[in-house]
Amino acid sequence: MHVTRLAHIDECRHAQAGWDNVASTITFRRSAWLQSWWRYYQADRELYVLHVTDDRGETVGITPWFIEQSVGKGRVIRPLGCGEVCSDHVGIMATAGREEQVLSALVKWLARAAAGDQEAADRWDLLDLVACDVEDRVTSRFVQQLDGAGCRVHKRPALGCWMIALPDDWETYVSSLHRIHRKQVRGLQRKWLDSGKARLHTIERSEDLEGGMSILIDLHQRRRMSLGDAGCFASDAFRGFLHEAAARLLAENLLRLHWLEVGGRPVAADIQILAGDTVYAYQAGMEPEAADIGPGQIIQTATLKIAIEDGRRVFDFLRGDETYKSHWQARRHECVDYRVVAPRPTSNLRHQMWLAGDTMKQWIKLGLQLTGMH
Repeated sequence: MHVTRLAHIDECRHAQAGWDNVASTITFRRSAWLQSWWRYYQADRELYVLHVTDDRGETVGITPWFIEQSVGKGRVIRPLGCGEVCSDHVGIMATAGREEQVLSALVKWLARAAAGDQEAADRWDLLDLVACDVEDRVTSRFVQQLDGAGCRVHKRPALGCWMIALPDDWETYVSSLHRIHRKQVRGLQRKWLDSGKARLHTIERSEDLEGGMSILIDLHQRRRMSLGDAGCFASDAFRGFLHEAAARLLAENLLRLHWLEVGGRPVAADIQILAGDTVYAYQAGMEPEAADIGPGQIIQTATLKIAIEDGRRVFDFLRGDETYKSHWQARRHECVDYRVVAPRPTSNLRHQMWLAGDTMKQWIKLGLQLTGMH
């Protein structure tokens, strides 16, 4: 196995076919998503993509990372797609059946880089992997191997991802809902969808994407601002990123953008990422003035029905422990944050300082809760 660091975007583009091959069916790992993220979030950062190839030169592993300098933490490696974009299920990519070989090669390379036995630019202090799926055995095994190589590992729970296991037909799904919610869904379907009072539009052509994105952005911002929040699209970087990623994914038939019209005006919208038998509900918006008719529930009903009719097996609400997800029979899948500290005294000292500060924050938070101030 050969490990090469890809430090420039042109190198990543050259490896794109192999990258997407090992990404398998997880769209958040694909080059269309992560390279789009890099275009808008690369400031003061360097690519730290580790490209693993076999003796034939074929790609068998990818770590989709970047590295940045932190005053308190040193040189920190983080996954592409992190931060406000909240990419889930990224992890470590490896060809099925060759995971152990890939991980062994990666761990040896990272150990040498941490010790300063490679290029100075490869040296790192902290590997900060956020929202990793507990069920992702490749990433879990990778962290275990780093622990065995002398790195210090700190693990703590993160927000979970909520997923619905979809049955073969719509009626079976509706029948599985709690009695009260089942009655609501059937009522919404009859009153709004079956009657034609609400119309669902779906963007499937690139020439229609701009109009659909404008509707999504407007409804998302109106809803979030009504709640006193700035909204995701207040960020120019996020807006630019999602426009580019959506266009690239739509061209690969990996995206659906829906909006719901009532009385000739849009009242709800959502953008969904497709991946094999899975639908990821990525972002949404609704008209605050139409809240009384439940536009969010109506569009959720319509798009779940489409997913089942299309033969999808999983509907993934992604990260976040909001209570509404369980109403749709979603089940929580645990995620964890890993902090892997390089086996050097200075790296460990920085980690101890962070740990002390984090512990203090937790005590202050607990104290405020106990006194009723938070």
